[in-house]
Amino acid sequence: MGPHGVAPSCMVNPCLMKADAASHPSHPRRPITDKEASLRVEVESPFRSLRIIVLGFCIASAGIGSLFSLVYILKDGPDAWKNLGINAGVVAVAAWLLRRDLKARGTAVNRVMREGQLGACEVQLQNGRRLRLADLRGSARVVIMVGTREQVEAAVGAAEPFRERLQAAGVLLVPAAIYDQGSGTSDAAAPQASAADLKWVAQPVRLAEWRTWFEQQTKSQGTPTAGGLYISLRLDGRIRASGRGSPPWEQLAAQLPSVSGFFGGFLDGMDGRV
Repeated sequence: MGPHGVAPSCMVNPCLMKADAASHPSHPRRPITDKEASLRVEVESPFRSLRIIVLGFCIASAGIGSLFSLVYILKDGPDAWKNLGINAGVVAVAAWLLRRDLKARGTAVNRVMREGQLGACEVQLQNGRRLRLADLRGSARVVIMVGTREQVEAAVGAAEPFRERLQAAGVLLVPAAIYDQGSGTSDAAAPQASAADLKWVAQPVRLAEWRTWFEQQTKSQGTPTAGGLYISLRLDGRIRASGRGSPPWEQLAAQLPSVSGFFGGFLDGMDGRV
């Protein structure tokens, strides 16, 4: 029984109600393109492109001014060295800011590409319906746990004391036992959930795709997989946080707002830091 006398097994995750109610078919399974990633980055940071354009004009203008200053220096013109110094300073500062913005945009595009690839991975809901993670955006705060069967089962068990609050916040657990020996491409490596568990646990399918994504990320970042890993997603599908071991369930339960009630929707973006 929950702290309010409600049996957790009888609770239905609000995110699953929304997903079940959706009548449109799943989107085609295809990777996100560079153009789509760039457009999403522009939406997230609409003023970055404007800054890049302005900084480019500043560099061009100051560069042209520097050339004129050099001509005046050759003619011993007054204040030529001062003007050259000012223009050179503008070029240096604007170039540093431009480089920072370009680097930030590249990092953001790579992040969106990774999130898009993760969003293409599929899960199976309690009614047998298969959806991509991207189809759950706006409906569920997905928490993915990867490791061996024992590790992911332990992570799911650790969430049980906070189940009622996590369900109210729209949390959907995805335990993926991708590091079991011989898991390969079989979906049978995913821990089997009971009918009650399926009301807040979604089973990953096509485990080979899940494993490929996590192996790419761990190799590129040099993250050891011993002890298991977790990734928690925001309501909009962006990665909120990741780490080794079991997710910090107590912090998640305390920080995540409810997806229903008077403040449901108004606090959707306040996903906390874990």
